[in-house]
Amino acid sequence: MSDRKIIDFHTHAFPDAVAARAIPSLEAAGNVKAFTDGTCTGLLASMDRADIDTSVICSIATRVEQFQPILDWSKQQKSRRIIPLPSVHPDDPQLVSHIAAIKNHGFTGIKLHPYYQDFFLAEEKMDPIYKAVCDNDLLLVSHTGF
Repeated sequence: MSDRKIIDFHTHAFPDAVAARAIPSLEAAGNVKAFTDGTCTGLLASMDRADIDTSVICSIATRVEQFQPILDWSKQQKSRRIIPLPSVHPDDPQLVSHIAAIKNHGFTGIKLHPYYQDFFLAEEKMDPIYKAVCDNDLLLVSHTGF
């Protein structure tokens, strides 16, 4: 028996109803077959098959109004085996308080995706996000490919 712990640091999962729509759309856009059905149940089953102890779910707010649903869902999924990273949208006028809320709910970081959120990492409008992330001692995961 090993004391090792395997963490998959970049996974995606969605609420069940969203997964049923999102996975076919993402498969078509990326021209790739998804490995799971996009649900947490599917992710946990995949983790069990691969002997993975913990997965980090990287959410993406593609619209400003998705912050609260993503945060609420992330709170429900948070467990010993699942570490969710909620997301804010760069155009959210409340992003500083939303990042503080992420910290206050015990999350360790946020996920951003320049392609899906339509921004460049070096844009000046991103500075308040970076400052709020630092001020709240959070980590920032940024997807840099498709």
